[in-house]
Amino acid sequence: MRESIPLPLNSIEHTATRDNGCDFVYACAMIAQHLSRWAEQWIIYMSTEFGFIKIADRYTTSSSMMPQKRNPDMLELIRGRCGNVYGDLFALMTILKGLPIGYNRDLQEDKRIVFRAYDTVSQCLTMAAAIVNSASYDKERIEPTLDKGFLDATSLAEYLVTKGVPFRTAHHIVGTLVLKCEKEGKPSLAKLTLQDFQQAAGDQGGKIANDVYDALGARNVVNRYQSAGAAGGKPFEEQLAAWKQRLGM
Repeated sequence: MRESIPLPLNSIEHTATRDNGCDFVYACAMIAQHLSRWAEQWIIYMSTEFGFIKIADRYTTSSSMMPQKRNPDMLELIRGRCGNVYGDLFALMTILKGLPIGYNRDLQEDKRIVFRAYDTVSQCLTMAAAIVNSASYDKERIEPTLDKGFLDATSLAEYLVTKGVPFRTAHHIVGTLVLKCEKEGKPSLAKLTLQDFQQAAGDQGGKIANDVYDALGARNVVNRYQSAGAAGGKPFEEQLAAWKQRLGM
């Protein structure tokens, strides 16, 4: 059951307050912010350098100079319109800041601000949903990048902690191993031998066994993180299910 918004108890406040309007436009601004960040992420992933995502042609345009380009214009507009909603929030707050107690004609300006913010966010949400539904993902380009950049270094440090190594020491050990990989041209920690791990750990080396490799690599890292709120595996599937239920999907 939807909770009703409590009304002001004072008649003057009831005619002059715009707190609910401010809260609403603030909520719109936050939605616009999240949409803008998402749009920026997808713009990057659509670039030639990444090539992770492709969206339908109807949401892109060709460059006026380079016919081979597919510009993600709809994503760029979603990103750009976040600034408009921010402007609506500041406009409403600025109107209210200098008013004396009671109703003033200035307050009639709130309508166009609230409606404009709503219209902008509503349109952006509609477009964002359409873009997502049209998207395809290039797994052949995505998967080779998952083990680059030593993203499993933290997982390795946490593995050492489970073996009784203090995190500060584990942090230093993993940093040493990453440096060794870089010097030897090895693309990932999993390319190191068990002896490499043991030598880097020094006196703690006897605690490291072959199960160290279970903590390395993108797939293993995802499988290791199973606590509530984790970004992959079963916790992520549970989050998706919860949102689908909440949205009635």
